[in-house]
Amino acid sequence: MPSQETNGTGKIRPANRIPSRVGQFVKCTRLLVTVVCCFAVIGAARADVTREYLIKAAFLYNFAKFVDWPGEVFTGADEPFVFCIAGDAALEAANEALAGKTIKDRQIRVVRFSATTQSRHCHILFLSTENGRNLFDRVRLNVEHPTLTVSDRREIAESGVIVNLMTVENKIRFDVNNAAARRAGLQISARLLKLARSVSN
Repeated sequence: MPSQETNGTGKIRPANRIPSRVGQFVKCTRLLVTVVCCFAVIGAARADVTREYLIKAAFLYNFAKFVDWPGEVFTGADEPFVFCIAGDAALEAANEALAGKTIKDRQIRVVRFSATTQSRHCHILFLSTENGRNLFDRVRLNVEHPTLTVSDRREIAESGVIVNLMTVENKIRFDVNNAAARRAGLQISARLLKLARSVSN
């Protein structure tokens, strides 16, 4: 018998009407991008690169919803979810896009990733085109820590970063290195993998 759930009025609705998590990912990404881009329009006109990083910040936010981290990564119920960002434009966009949001009931903390930052303190690490190549040698030393590494530089992605963002026909797409994710102790939802342009196992 098909599973059922109640809606807000107490009525039962069939499970086949429940939105899929894939649909939720796409919907949430579009909504977040719309919100942050509206803020961008309110202020002074922004450069294309800033808008690009606002969109990528929305992707990072939604990636976090479809990845499971080992329980021991969090030492307490009030420990924040840490986004480490390399690059000034990417950092500014992440601060704007993620302000006040939560991941799995945890507050989001956005920090600058630099040569003195240890990637093991990051739940998500984004290496942007601004200076990601200069920092990648440091990241490779910690690839077995449960950090979801993301970049938008192909040469970095080919060296072991878990998610590679790229622009294809004016749209942001992504490839996933699932083998690297498993080495890091991360479990990526099959629903997210279906949205990837390619998956390396």
